[in-house]
Parts: sequence; structure tokens; C-alpha cells
Amino acid sequence: MDTVSRLTEAARYLDGMIFVLRRECEDGYVLEEAHGAIGPLTFDDPVSLQATYEAAIASMPAQRRLVFMSKLRDIFECRGPVNEFLEMVLGDVVLNIEMRGEVAEGAAGLYLAGFVRDCAEAERLGAQRKAEAVLSATVRLFPDMVWLKDEEGRYVLCNEMFDRFNSVPSAELIGKTARETEQGRTDSVHDRTDMLALGSSEIVTFETNVTGRDGSPRSFDVRKLALRDDEGNPIAILGTARETTEWRRLVNELRQGELAYRSLADNIPDRLIRFGPGGQYLHTNRSMREFFETIEFFTPEQIGDRDPRTVRNGVASLEIQGAVTEVFAKAKAVTREVALDGREGQPLVHEIRFFPEFGPDGAVDSVLAIGRDVTERKEMEKRLARSEAELHALAFRDSLTGLHNRRAFQDLLQQVLEAAKKSKLQCALLLLDIDRFKLVNDTLGHAVGDELIIQFALRLVGAVGDEGYVCRLGGDEFAIIMPVLADQSEADDLARRVHNVLNTPVSVSVDSISITTSIGIAFGLGDTSDQNELFRFADMALYAAKSGGRARTTIYNSSMAAQAERRFELEVQIGEGLRNDEFHAHFQAKVDLETGAINGVEALCRWLRPGGLFISPFEFIPMAEETGQIIEIGRRVLLEACRFAVRVNAGRSQPIPVSVNVSPRQLLFGGFIGALGTCLEETGCDSRWLELEITESLLLGDDSTISETLDAIVGLGVSLTIDDFGTGFSSLSYLARFPITTLKIDRTFVHDLETNDKNAVLCRAIISMAQGLGLKTVAEGIETAEIAARLRRLGCQTGQGYLWSRPQPAETMLAVIRSQHAQHEPAAIAG
Repeated sequence: MDTVSRLTEAARYLDGMIFVLRRECEDGYVLEEAHGAIGPLTFDDPVSLQATYEAAIASMPAQRRLVFMSKLRDIFECRGPVNEFLEMVLGDVVLNIEMRGEVAEGAAGLYLAGFVRDCAEAERLGAQRKAEAVLSATVRLFPDMVWLKDEEGRYVLCNEMFDRFNSVPSAELIGKTARETEQGRTDSVHDRTDMLALGSSEIVTFETNVTGRDGSPRSFDVRKLALRDDEGNPIAILGTARETTEWRRLVNELRQGELAYRSLADNIPDRLIRFGPGGQYLHTNRSMREFFETIEFFTPEQIGDRDPRTVRNGVASLEIQGAVTEVFAKAKAVTREVALDGREGQPLVHEIRFFPEFGPDGAVDSVLAIGRDVTERKEMEKRLARSEAELHALAFRDSLTGLHNRRAFQDLLQQVLEAAKKSKLQCALLLLDIDRFKLVNDTLGHAVGDELIIQFALRLVGAVGDEGYVCRLGGDEFAIIMPVLADQSEADDLARRVHNVLNTPVSVSVDSISITTSIGIAFGLGDTSDQNELFRFADMALYAAKSGGRARTTIYNSSMAAQAERRFELEVQIGEGLRNDEFHAHFQAKVDLETGAINGVEALCRWLRPGGLFISPFEFIPMAEETGQIIEIGRRVLLEACRFAVRVNAGRSQPIPVSVNVSPRQLLFGGFIGALGTCLEETGCDSRWLELEITESLLLGDDSTISETLDAIVGLGVSLTIDDFGTGFSSLSYLARFPITTLKIDRTFVHDLETNDKNAVLCRAIISMAQGLGLKTVAEGIETAEIAARLRRLGCQTGQGYLWSRPQPAETMLAVIRSQHAQHEPAAIAG
């Protein structure tokens, strides 16, 4: 058999096409051989190979054809083995093809010999086979008996449990009816229930009892459901059966156990009450009944319309009833400390825990309350708090806030840990700082920063009350020590109160500022009993809270130590990356929403480690900001952006500006004006080709350094854009005070513009304001044509997002822009 015949024969067994493609010139190719099929194309006639190939290429949309042919040129240029995934559009058919083969030099030029297949169909068939395998395995391994009958009562599917129950080999019952099984011959219930199921759209359930092979009785719950076609006609009956023999035995044992439980409950010192759905007492133990005799206690029904404050223990009664109602509603346990008055007027404190008890349907049937007299413990807590307050009344205090300072904090923490060891109770350490305080301090000045610290301290003290100690460790770092915890949730509750008291903006001399805090929590005796280690754990939790987005609380867990190690490792790797020149700029196009033409490009930092490992900017940029490494990274991205601007604008009458994000740390501490001037001079970049994107929070206050820096930037001829506009502080006075030319609408207002009317109103307001101030607008994060059209109608000039382009290397973006320029029309952007 010759080679052609062998290939033709082999193609019959392949889901794809074997081919040999020869390049004649840069975009000229000859399909010398092809056997098999791909999508709508079938190659079985050697005479028509080239015509079929050329017709397929011609059927592709123009831009898709350009991309495909560009990729084909790249494959031939690289030579050697080929393993590529490409998108190929043939008329209305879109194929995601996998190409494997090799490019080699032959007598007549370069050849590509290989194999292609449509991945989408292969993946669909694979998923279908996987689903069928999962379904088969599920039915086989299901612990209950499962079977399927056709409309005439013949078994078409039985799992192994069903065969085992009928004592027959696997699949022997297929094609038989229930009357041909041992149980079917002796019990007509199967036929009756089949008829009921066929005549109903509901599940038919019944119980049946049979005699086991050893003569013992066995009970089963059986369920049947008729399966119907699209017209509602029954086509099959699905049945399941579960043995309930053991369950019924356990029910009887539970009834016996109930008697034992009541005896046990009456002999424990804790006080028990079981409440019904209406709040009525279902059961009380002896300790509870005896306690009722020592106090006057009225149910809510007995209080009636009277003011509960005028009834002894009336408030406590309503508080208990409220806890019971909450457990019924939320199906979660709650704990309450309830203050009571004895008959002699003596104060009593009970800690009561309310637990939901569930019925067979999964709903809460009743609530069990377990109470314990904690009067002595609460008195001990108060005495401990009073003695410590008196001891430290004149001790070390922070001069700005009057709070305990770092040294006092260390003493307090040690004392609390020792007390916790003796009482065998937990304590908690909460570390806090003000989110983005350094930015506020740098932009508004240290005097305003001190005002903010004082206001923050006052709110902390108000939130904590007498539940713990508030300390200032330095700068914007604070700590809260909770000396006694009945439960760890108390620390979480306190953290939630701290967040709540910061919901109202803080008033300082220059403005009202909205602030948030991040909180890290670690537990003494829970996580550790060592003071230094407890502080380290809480600090790790605080860092995790800030890394997770700030304005949140994080409780320490052991994995955070590994994360701390990762942060240290990342800092070292960033240093290595800078030494090895691993940070580079990728570029994302900006598009004129009216014409579709590319009218700008944004430079974005990307980090590719050796071995092809891509590190996300969301991971390394916050660390670089924290360590100051962002200054050097930003300088390199700025330099690459200038080089790109020079290349992209060479010979253009209408320039395409390149924008670069600049962090506050670069502007404030990096000698930025000098670095900017050097980049422009070294690259020969015209300053009009460059835009700098800054955050609006940088523009707060009257800091002359910021104003002078921005004026110097504009003096060089570089434009300024406000990035993420609308997500920062509320004061807009800076728009009139600073030389801003463009507002960039944040993606949070854009991505759901079509479905979120509030975001549409906000976008319209921003665009109208910009138009009134003579500013340009750019909307980022656009992913659909509908959102782009909506923004265009609102008056937004420029869009940016995955709808047109993902960030790409410089050469790729240059090719797209030059292609557009050469054709004098907007070019589709690969991404």
C-alpha cells in the first residue's frame, strides 16, 4: 500500500484531518495533501484540495483571516515542532482547533506536516461520556435499592442492591416484571402502587414489611415516581426502597432512652428548660424547678400589657423569650447573660445557652436552654477590672490620647495572660490600625493626622467600654486586650462594634474624613500563652485583614505563619526580579467610543518569573508599595511606556498618548520629577505623548508638595488623569485646584451598567460634571458592546476593557495599531 493510501486509510479512524502544507511565499500556501474532515470541510478528493483550502480561507471574516494568517506565518517562522490552539472561522462556523505537527525544510521549501482536530466537539463528547459514567457509578453505588421499569412494568435498570435483595445475579431481572420476583409473587402491593404512580404526577410512598431469610421481620420505605415525556404521557417508573428495620429499632430505644435522660437531667446542677414553638415550657429539670421557687418569675403571657420594668424579672423574662424566638427563627445556638433578682432583692446573673433541637423534617422542633449561675464569676470579673484600672490609673499613658502606651500594654497583656491561666479562661488580643493612615498623614499633614488619631481613640474607648483595655502602641497602631472570655465570639462581637462606630465620618480641622480600620485577633491560651507569640499571631491576623481588602476583621490561624513567610519570600523575589530585569510593561488599548479607533494606550506592569511563572499584580504591587520597591518598578514601567510612545507615534499626525499609573509613594518619595525628566530625555519621547494616572486620594488637603509636584509635571507638558474616579473621598474641590485633564470612571460603576440603575445615574453624573469642567472621560472595565453603546450615549468619549483588548506585549500592540493606521479604519484587537 502506498503512502497516500495509508494516510487515507488512517484518516478513517481519526477525529480530525492529516495534512501537508507547503509555503510558496510569505502568505502563499499549497495544500499538497489532506485526509479526513474538520468542521464542515471534508478532504477526500486530491484534485480539489487546494480549491477547498482557498475557499475555506476566503470564507473567513477579514480580520479573523488576518489573525489566522499571521499565526500561520509565525508557525512557519519558528519551524520545528508545532503544538498550537487556534480559532478558525469558516462562514458561520467557529472552530477551536488543536494543531500538532512539525515544520521542516524540503526540496521545494518549508513544509508543515501534521494533524488538526476540533477541540470543542472532542470536549463535548468527553463530557458526555464522563456524565454517563458518573450516573452509572452513582446508581451502582447508591446504598438504597434503585430500579427503573418501563410503562408495561418490565425492569430496564436495577442496581446491585436491588439484585442482591432479590437474590439474583446482576442484570438477571432486566426485561422481567415484578411478578417474576420472589416478593412480587407473594405481595400484590407492587402492582397496585405501580398503577397509582402511573396515574399521578406525585411521588407514591408506602411502607412494606417482609420476612427475612432468617425469619426475622424487615421493614422498608418505598417511593415510586412516574417519568413522563414532553406531552405528559408516562414512559417509565423510577423506584427506590430503603430498609428502615434498624431505624425503627432505634426509635424504640430512644423512647427508652428518654426515660433515662429525664432521670439524668434531674440530677445535674445546671438548670434545664425545653421550650416549645409557642415559647411554652415542655420540660424543666429538678434544679430549674427548685430555682423557680427562689425567685418571682412571670412568663410574657402573665406580664401581659404591663410595663415589664414594673414586674420583677419582667425584662429578664422577655429577654429569655426573645432568645428562644431567635433560635426558632435562625436554627442557631445563642448565649445570653440574664440579670435576675432573688426574692430578697439580691442580684443574680445567669449565663443561659439556647440550643435548637431538630425534628425529622430538619426544622426546629424545640429549644433546649441550659442555665448556670455565674454571679460569682461576674463579680470576680468586675473586681479584676476595677483593681487593674486603679493600679494603672497613674501608670504609663500615651501623651496624645491618654491611653495605655506600649510599655503599659506589655504589662497588661502579661497580667491578663497569667489571670487567664489561673481561671482557665481565655483572653483575646485585638490589634488595629487606621486603613491608609499614612496617605492621609502625608497628604493632610501631621497635625491633622494627630486629630484623626485622637478621634479614633475616643471611638475605640466608646466601643470597648469595660470589656477590655485600649492601648496605643505608636503611630496609628492600637491594641485591645479582652481579659476574660466566656466564648471566642465575644471578641468578634467587639470587633464588629468597632467597625460600626466608624461608620460616621470623623471631623477634623480641614474636612470630614471617612475612615476604616483593619483588625487582627488572637486568643490567649487558645492560640498561645506566650505574650510575644500572642502579639506576633495577632499581628499576622492584622496583616491578613489588610491584605484581604482592609475594613475587616481576621482571626489568627496557623496558616498565617506560612503566609508571613510567603510575604518575606515575595519581598526577596521582587528584589531578585528587579536585579534580573523581570518587570515589564504590557499595553491595553483605549478606544474612541464614537469611531471605534484606538485613541490611547495604558501601560500596565507585568512580572514574569523564570520558568514562565506569572505573578499577579494584585499580589506583588501591594508588597512593593509597602517595601518601597514600587519606586524602581514604576521607574522601569515609565521608561518602557516612553519608549513605546516614541515607536507608536513615529510618523503620526494624530498622536496616540500612552498613560502610566503612578503611585503616591513614587510621587512623594521617589524623586519623581527627576525620574520623569530623565525618561523623556533618554527616549526622546514628546511629553504630549504621555499621560500619568494618579488616585484622587492623593489630592486631599493643602499639601504644597503635592501641588508643586503636579504643577511641575504639567509644566513638562505631561497630562494628568484621575484613576478610579468616584471610589475615593467625597471632596471634589481638587478638580478646580489641580491641573487635571481627564477623569477615568472606575470599573465598579461600569461592569453592571446595564442592570444597575444607580450606577447608570452615577456614570451620567460623572460624565456631565466632566463635560461642564471641560475634562475628558475614560471608562474602564468595559466587557460588552451593550455597555460601550450605553456609555457612548451618556457622552463618554473613550472606553477601555476586555471588549477590545487585554494587556499585551509592546510588539503585539504596535502591530495592531499600525494595522489600523495602514487601513485608515478601526482594527479588531486580539486579546
